[in-house]
Amino acid sequence: AMLFSGAPPLSSHSACAAPRAAAGGGSAGLRLRGGKKEKSMAPPNEERSKAWKAFWRTAIISFLAGGLAGFVTDILLWPIETVKTRLQTGEPHGIDLTKPMQTLSELFAGCHVALIFAPIFWALFFGSYEPIKDLMVARMGKEKQTLVYTLASTLALMVCFIVRVPVEIVKTRMMTGADSGFVQCFSRIIKHDGFLGLYTGFWSLAIRELPFTLIEMTLYEHMRTYWVSRSGKSSDQALSSWDNCVIGSLADGTSGFVTNPFDVVKSRLMNMAGEDGDHGIMAIIAGVLQTKGAWGMMDGSVARTVWMGFGGFVFWPVLEWAQNILDAKLE
Repeated sequence: AMLFSGAPPLSSHSACAAPRAAAGGGSAGLRLRGGKKEKSMAPPNEERSKAWKAFWRTAIISFLAGGLAGFVTDILLWPIETVKTRLQTGEPHGIDLTKPMQTLSELFAGCHVALIFAPIFWALFFGSYEPIKDLMVARMGKEKQTLVYTLASTLALMVCFIVRVPVEIVKTRMMTGADSGFVQCFSRIIKHDGFLGLYTGFWSLAIRELPFTLIEMTLYEHMRTYWVSRSGKSSDQALSSWDNCVIGSLADGTSGFVTNPFDVVKSRLMNMAGEDGDHGIMAIIAGVLQTKGAWGMMDGSVARTVWMGFGGFVFWPVLEWAQNILDAKLE
């Protein structure tokens, strides 16, 4: 699903105002939750306490909203991701339009994995990204917005990888039909490779997700700023759901297409978890180039671009809505 993603802002009365006060409040350039705050005359300890309360409030809101948005998006896009994964691993079986019910069952193979785990790693990502971003702005200033997005997204990505890598392995093998069940897949990998087998392809996923996330988040954040300036709106808070759909779709679709070669390597490597053979990244690339040529690295790129584009169309409005609702409820 998306990863990949820069988090949209909450309402203008967010509790994140305290840690941002040092950065000069809200800005049309750097998207932060909350507006300007008058300089406080409270003692330093009290200010520090307010800042940390704001930090955890942001983390909780982003954690819950990210989990919901990831859950909805992953379930809706599961069939497209299944087609993309099978094309990339060279196993495009199970797609028979003359047998619609069987094909539907094949396309949703393993979707219960998303039902259980997608909310967890999306929640971990956004629950880390937003408060880290706010703290960095308070310390580095709003002028270094691209650096802030880059560092915050990288750190958040590493946090969510704790859960995401094992889930991606199981999901990939169930999508391709290499394993028929969740428990069977886990037990076979642990028996064959031990616990570390669940992190097969960690670096291939990192190599894919890091450039994807940096491109996606930077595009999303800057496109919102540009959209506001061109539309004459007062702030990105005034952007409509349709605006968020279009911006999210463009950012995610573009990022997905550009990083497709990394995704091919990741899919093939994770599909080999628990099996014999060379699990090296360079060996995978060499195999693809030998059998399919350079264009083999773009296998599934159309499906991935559609998948990511539609994912951005769904994910960001859901995330915006959930954050705003939660922000209002926790006022």
